[in-house]
Amino acid sequence: MAELVDAHDLGSCAVRCESSSLSSPKEVLVEKLVNGGFGLLRLENKTVLAAGVALGERILLDPTKTVKRKGIHWARDFSIIPPLSAERQEPVCRHFGVCGGCAFQHLQYKAELAAKSAILGEIFTGTATLDQSIGAEENPLYYRNKAELAFGHDDSEELNLGFHPPGQFFRVLDLAECHLFPPWIWNIFGRIGALARQTGLGAFREADSSGFFALLTARWNESELVLLFRVAEPTHPAFREFLQTLRAEFSRIIGIKLAKPGRGESKLHWGREQLLYRFGDLRLVCGIENFFQVNCFMFEKLLTFLLLEIRKTDCTRLIDLFSGVGTIGLYLAKHLPQISELLALETDSKAVALSTFNAELNEVKTYRSEVRDLYRKGWGASFAVGASSGQKTALVVDPPRAGLSTRTIGELLLIAPEFLFYVSCNASTQRRDLDLILAEGRYELTQLVLFDLFPRTQHFESVAVLKRIS
Repeated sequence: MAELVDAHDLGSCAVRCESSSLSSPKEVLVEKLVNGGFGLLRLENKTVLAAGVALGERILLDPTKTVKRKGIHWARDFSIIPPLSAERQEPVCRHFGVCGGCAFQHLQYKAELAAKSAILGEIFTGTATLDQSIGAEENPLYYRNKAELAFGHDDSEELNLGFHPPGQFFRVLDLAECHLFPPWIWNIFGRIGALARQTGLGAFREADSSGFFALLTARWNESELVLLFRVAEPTHPAFREFLQTLRAEFSRIIGIKLAKPGRGESKLHWGREQLLYRFGDLRLVCGIENFFQVNCFMFEKLLTFLLLEIRKTDCTRLIDLFSGVGTIGLYLAKHLPQISELLALETDSKAVALSTFNAELNEVKTYRSEVRDLYRKGWGASFAVGASSGQKTALVVDPPRAGLSTRTIGELLLIAPEFLFYVSCNASTQRRDLDLILAEGRYELTQLVLFDLFPRTQHFESVAVLKRIS
């Protein structure tokens, strides 16, 4: 038999395993890659998921060395039988397989995109086929513009700054690197961790409200950075000295917000919290706590797709649901002279205020933004257009990961747009919602496109295009 390769030596096992000998190993095939980047295999009438494998590889697994968590069987203590897949590559990050942030660093990017395309295609089996996949070949790393990191303690009670490994909420992995953030950002994070340790204040413990540092949120553009610290006592003298040192060392930090642990409201401590972003000639101001896409480079590709598709229609009216700070609606209105009216509806009043500001900043005169509880009944009818008006509507909806409620879908159907563009970061809830819409018999799904806004991770974005048929 060929020499076996231990999965842990590949630096890509996302499920931490303890080493043990194989008592009665079975050779099994990785049939496909599924959500999360895990390989699916079948062992003694069980469906088992294995981390860090590639499509078509064979692994040697002891049937007794699987663990069941939340109804799913996970492979433990397995070895990969050579030859390894030609699609493999060396992970760029030492933390890959431990921190849980990335799922595909062990594979070449073309294999990752193919896996995500297959996953999306399977989710939509029976509803739609995937038309195309728009990848991030030019920029699969260093693309994020936001991070949320936790403070915690290691076994020696040293303060850590990093991520919670999967399934280990009470543990924080002290990160030495992350290749989803630009290098200049990581240099600042490393210094924040070191300075926080020097204060001696320690990490906040929710169980007994002891300690000090809880969470760090950061958002940045190409040259500037805003920070939000959640700490036990924002006025603590040692913490104020910590903040002064940060400001003195890093001129790129333009604003600092402070809040206590939990969901308490944050307050601006110093500077400003708004950052400027550009999508072509569109300028957008966004705050650190506003919803905003984390990959501007790839999101502009998605915006261009929407622009080209709506340009093909004879729609003169655009409705943007869950409009946020106005990114989608303003980009389309700015580049589509045919749009004479743009309605942006959003549940967050702060986002609506920023979107109105962004409309003025870009001189988009057709823009009108309103605060609406999109999960309740009663708002859709007022935005419906009668057939006699001759005005046709394109509607774009980009909801949170939970998708749409049945009430939202009902209001959307009352509006009855000629074209519906459903943008989603969760294909499963998108499929669920579209099945409800299509069941009404008034729309047909004409396109399904994948946009890889989250390369190296398990996530991606998908856009479904629907056309009204009655």
